[in-house]
Amino acid sequence: MTTATELRQITQRKNELRADYDAEILDLIDIITKAYLCGDDIGREVANNRRNRIAARLQENISL
Repeated sequence: MTTATELRQITQRKNELRADYDAEILDLIDIITKAYLCGDDIGREVANNRRNRIAARLQENISL
């Protein structure tokens, strides 16, 4: 059986992951917007690389 302390820890970790996810999504939107406003192939490549790194971090968090 799960104790109250364990439930609090689980809830806290879930909230931390949700906050990280929200921050990453906002960062991703900002990067994509800047890249498309730039219109430069280099800007798009940088944004794509950053987007891939963010996606990898989010996938790691989901796997935990």
